[in-house]
Amino acid sequence: MNEANLRQLLIPGLEEVLNSIREVGGRPLLVGGCVRDALMGRVANDIDLEVFGLESEFLKAALGRHGRVWAVGVSFGVLKLRLASGTELDVSIPRRESLRGERGWLARPDPAMTPREACSRRDFTLNAMAYDPHTAELLDFFGGQTDLAQGILRHTGPAFGEDPLRVLRGMQFAARWNFRLHPATVEVCAALKGQYPTLPKDRVWGEWHKFVLKGETPSAGLHVLAETGWLSLYEPLERLSARGGWAWAGAAMDRAVPIYRREGLAGEERIIQGLATLCYNFEDEGETGGFLSSLGCPQHLARLIIPLARERLEALLPLGPVAVRRLAQRLAPASIQTWERVVETQAGPAEPRPGLEWLELARFLGCDRGPVRPLLLGRDLQEAGLKPGPQFRQLLDASLEAQLDGFIATPEEAKAWLARHLPPQ
Repeated sequence: MNEANLRQLLIPGLEEVLNSIREVGGRPLLVGGCVRDALMGRVANDIDLEVFGLESEFLKAALGRHGRVWAVGVSFGVLKLRLASGTELDVSIPRRESLRGERGWLARPDPAMTPREACSRRDFTLNAMAYDPHTAELLDFFGGQTDLAQGILRHTGPAFGEDPLRVLRGMQFAARWNFRLHPATVEVCAALKGQYPTLPKDRVWGEWHKFVLKGETPSAGLHVLAETGWLSLYEPLERLSARGGWAWAGAAMDRAVPIYRREGLAGEERIIQGLATLCYNFEDEGETGGFLSSLGCPQHLARLIIPLARERLEALLPLGPVAVRRLAQRLAPASIQTWERVVETQAGPAEPRPGLEWLELARFLGCDRGPVRPLLLGRDLQEAGLKPGPQFRQLLDASLEAQLDGFIATPEEAKAWLARHLPPQ
């Protein structure tokens, strides 16, 4: 046990909170991901407390001495505490699942539950550890430390099967730390495949989002889908595997990770880049759209990902201004700048960036971050005496085509083009 790392979880103001809970008869433990991250030597961004032996109203009163408190779900026994420093803590009472609802198992607080039983209800052993800062005791009932050291994701117990989403949690955990599933856990996950349709899409998207956003070795996460049989739940991925492109797609996603760091990509930019890298290996636009929909991917992201995956470098016309301007047009609302990074992931590690010449020419032409801006505008048509109507759109579209083909390069040339194409009065 790394005592020093665990003690670092005691952020300013936390010890006072812990003392208040103990004064009214509760036993507060640090649990879950923050304990795991501390043992891994990582910064724990979220501090979770689980309090034993104390009813919710007494817990809320004790917490109220240290900041604003509000319920995340009264029936679930989960409270939020915002300290004076602005730090937020999740404070919960152990929960006992009782009834299956639309969003999974409903729960009721059970303050009398023991720490061992509470930990047994967590997903993987590395998340089923608790730390008591009062006694400096690490509670590890299921071998989480050993599994953590060996890079193994092992289900904690029978409660794992109560929520099939835990298989996708295993996928994103494997991607984050390059861990592997224990063979017994593979079997449990495979048996849960039939329950996948019960998962709401927003929960599915939450795990895929973390997979791309936090995954340092995405191929390890994709391997979880393959070995558990969950690959068949996503038809484009299954077809990709049948075509022999599965390993290549995983390697491409792994190659995207250093690009994220090099380019400073985070948040939605990283999500777009990562999923476009995976979907670039699909057969057509329909596969990409269907796959993203099955994940619950938001539409505003799908509109960017689909054209990035559709435009294959090998299918493009020879490099030139016309081809580059038209590529920028087809990629919208995405950009050649992002597309070039996706193309880069498809090259071997020692190969040059295959789309770099396209990006450099796009920068020269001013269309690297989006399509060219039309030089002929509606007000130009009105100034020429035309009234808004069907001819407006026809002329604007035709002038843009001429601009893409290089026949119009300046506003003056656009107006001269219009003079030649004005309908007879």
